[in-house]
Amino acid sequence: MKTETECEIELIAALAAQGLVAHYQDSAYKKNKALKSALKGASKSASKNGTGKPDGVVFSDASCDKPVALIEVKGEGDFLQARIEAQEYVRAVAAAKCFVPLAVGYDGAQLSVDFYDETTDTFSPCLLSNGLSFMDRFGQSRCWPTEAELLAASRSSDGQLRENISVLEEAFTRDFILQINDTMQVASVPVIDRVVIFTAFLVACRSDVFRSAMKTETITANRIGRQTLAGFEALVEEVEDEEVRAGLEGFTAFIKPKLIAQGKGEESNAAVAIYRIVKDDIPALCAKHKKDVDDLINALNASMFNLVDVYEAFQAYAPENDLGQYFTPRHIVRAMIRLVEQFRGRKLDETDIVYDPACGVGGFLVGALERVAESKHGQDRVLIKQAFGARLLGCEPAAEIIQVARINLWMHGDGTSGIFKDSSLERDHLPGKGKGTKPGDNGLDKTTPASHPIHKVMAALQAKGVSDPRPTVVLMNPPFPTKKKSYHAFEFVEHALSHLREGGWLCAVVPATTIVSEDKAHVAFRKRMLRHAQLAAVVGMPADLFAPGASVNTYLLLLQKQATGHQANRSVLFARCPDDGYAMDKSTQRRVAPKSESGKALRRWTKDGDFGGHLADLLAYNKPTKTQGDWWVKLHKEGGVDVHRHALSANLPKDTIDNGSEWSPEKFINDQVDPAELLRLANRIYAEAQAYELVKTVGGVW
Repeated sequence: MKTETECEIELIAALAAQGLVAHYQDSAYKKNKALKSALKGASKSASKNGTGKPDGVVFSDASCDKPVALIEVKGEGDFLQARIEAQEYVRAVAAAKCFVPLAVGYDGAQLSVDFYDETTDTFSPCLLSNGLSFMDRFGQSRCWPTEAELLAASRSSDGQLRENISVLEEAFTRDFILQINDTMQVASVPVIDRVVIFTAFLVACRSDVFRSAMKTETITANRIGRQTLAGFEALVEEVEDEEVRAGLEGFTAFIKPKLIAQGKGEESNAAVAIYRIVKDDIPALCAKHKKDVDDLINALNASMFNLVDVYEAFQAYAPENDLGQYFTPRHIVRAMIRLVEQFRGRKLDETDIVYDPACGVGGFLVGALERVAESKHGQDRVLIKQAFGARLLGCEPAAEIIQVARINLWMHGDGTSGIFKDSSLERDHLPGKGKGTKPGDNGLDKTTPASHPIHKVMAALQAKGVSDPRPTVVLMNPPFPTKKKSYHAFEFVEHALSHLREGGWLCAVVPATTIVSEDKAHVAFRKRMLRHAQLAAVVGMPADLFAPGASVNTYLLLLQKQATGHQANRSVLFARCPDDGYAMDKSTQRRVAPKSESGKALRRWTKDGDFGGHLADLLAYNKPTKTQGDWWVKLHKEGGVDVHRHALSANLPKDTIDNGSEWSPEKFINDQVDPAELLRLANRIYAEAQAYELVKTVGGVW
């Protein structure tokens, strides 16, 4: 059996191997005056259980400012006594106004790590995220607590290590965003300012200055507003790239008057909102979902929340949509990237140049950035994002949204500033401009103005040695028309296609009018497209895709640029995806993914991008089998697909090409009712009728 000395030597070696800072016996008390003073009283209260001093102390770092655990070691077979004495020391120093959250007991064969709840004066075993205690795991594998685990347990509210908050369930993220939106609404923060201010808050959470201020008991709204700004400015100063720093400094100037009250004694609405988020919302939501507050703050520090999530929530739940834009759901962004990849036969990579002429907060560009970097890790991931960022270009007319987009890309690791202001395509937003023109006049034969940012970006890429600086991929959701005689979505499509590299791909979310309208402008557009590009696919999207913000029928349009135009002998994939795995939640009026495993299975959710419903049918990579289903793109490329009522490979008829007729999937797909389906429907109606008659006979409410 091991002696106490042998056990102590073994423990010291184990703690050192895990990177923990441990100081034993007198050296521990000399380095921390508060602990040294508290242990003077502890020696008397704990003398009945031991020598009057714990055998060791673990500090959070080498400065020894913050003790996180007191350790008691006994010889093998005396584990219970070691555990009791460790707990007594923690309880005693707490009584002396020095709180140490963890008590560690060890006897060479068993190890305990217990969390002390000062409010109830009780101890409970610290639990790992899988539900095991450190004692359980140590007994199974002699695996010691790591530095990260021990520090996380000491920072928690109950000693339980939570799941990584970056992969929190959707319910928490939804509640968090909705509560923040509600808090900002109550504080009278305008919709567009909500996005900007919460963006500043997310970035400030990376700063130690701001995080320290958040935990101060005497914090006020005015102070937290100033600290948000200070935290943001501190991080901007660390940015090495001058162009990126200049863009972020523009954001600083933009948010300063929103966070700092102008009059003496006044409080800005934005600062009041952030104060309530920090003091009320975060603790309440973490308690509801059994998440640790410090874990959440650390996750905010690591940019858990994709800013496009914030933008989506603030827009969708605003009383009025005064942003004038509609967010493209992330899974649709991923689906569009996969659609391009499957048709062209290779993944998006660092050799691509990606363009979005109406980028909003940068959702498509972030999607491309993450896709290219997803197979990389560590420093390789950092470097590829920084390099690929120079090949991302977005344009946006609204100054507020430009600022958010730049921050969004920066927070995701893009080392450049490829978001530019441009409103040359939105003629109805520019009074006095575009007189004498009609929608549809700006075709591919019209030259993009020399002032357009795309020329600057392509010149910069060429100067860096890129032989062909034109975009290889366009991903976009162009603004939909707000007036009858306004710009049209197809004008953005044509502009983007005109700058695509030969053989490049364009995938766009477009309103139904672009595909089906028979007015002269739309007919002319479809004719022009077929002169300059191959129509590859038209995919109908769910009717509530942009609900509740907008009710508009949309399609995905996939084109490949080629000088020879559309080849009539090449088939087009026409598909209908009325179900994307999401459904409207009646309580929140928000489209949500299925939560249960059975619900995910029914909607055919896959590991690659979490596509559900017919999107999974459209995009799955696996070879189709009788049990797996019909993977439409795969079958289309292998010789043709014909899925009743949902997908069909078909050539465009000559009259459709010549006349610019509609391209809707409904025009091409066989929509006849399946006799078996009709029989099932008739049986259901008959059963309901019989049930109704029965209720009338026996009484009750139908």
